[in-house]
Amino acid sequence: MSDLEAQLDSADERFMSGDVQGGLGQITDLATAGYTPSQVILGWVYRVGAGGVTVDRAAALHWWSMAAKQGDPVGMAYLGLTVLKEEPEESLRWLVASGDAGYPPAFYELGRIYHHGKVVEEDFARATSCMRRAAGLGHPHAKAWIARMGVTGRYGLSGVFRGISHFVTSPWQAAKQTGNPPWLVNLDHLRWPGPCEPSVKLLAKPPRARPAGLRNQWAGPAGPDRS
Repeated sequence: MSDLEAQLDSADERFMSGDVQGGLGQITDLATAGYTPSQVILGWVYRVGAGGVTVDRAAALHWWSMAAKQGDPVGMAYLGLTVLKEEPEESLRWLVASGDAGYPPAFYELGRIYHHGKVVEEDFARATSCMRRAAGLGHPHAKAWIARMGVTGRYGLSGVFRGISHFVTSPWQAAKQTGNPPWLVNLDHLRWPGPCEPSVKLLAKPPRARPAGLRNQWAGPAGPDRS
C-alpha cells in the first residue's frame, strides 16, 4: 500500500467513525494535491451527501472533472453520467474514454443509453456493441443483458440457446466465486461496486455483513450501476 493509499484509508476510517469534518478535511487535502481516488470519493460525498455533508452537485462535478482530466476512468464515468442530460455529446465522450481505459461500467451505461434512447436515438446494434465490450471486461449485468436479449429472440435461434445457457450456468459460476451452494446464491444481489452501489458481490441468503468504509461504498475496479 502506498503512502497516499494509507492516508486515504486513514481519512476514510476517520470519516466513518463519526469525525466527518476531520475525515473530509483529509480527503480534501489529498484531492487538492491531485490524488485522483480522493477526488472521485470527494465527488461522491458531495453528490449524495454522505455523512450528512450538504449535497453540492457543482462540487461533485468539480472533483470528478479534476479526476477525469487526469485520466482517472472512474472520474470519467461519473462525470459523463452526471452531465448526460445537459451535455450529451460531452457525456458520451467521457463514457467512451472511460470504457477505453478499461472501466467496464462505462460501456454498460453506454449500452443502456443507446438501448433506451436516452438523449440519443435508440440504436440496438450500438447498444449490443457496448454491452459486449462491457461483458468482455467482465461486467455481470452486461452479460445478463445480452442473455436476456438472446432469450427474447433478438439474436435469432442461436441467441436463445446462448441466453438460456447463461442463466442456467450463472448460479454455478457464482457459487464457484463465493463458495456458496448454487441454490443459495441470490442473483438479485449481483452488483458492480461503485458509489451508486455498495461493494456487494454475489451474496447468499442471508446477506453477509459488508465493510462500512467510504472506499467500500464507492471504489474498486468497478463503478456506477443502476440496473
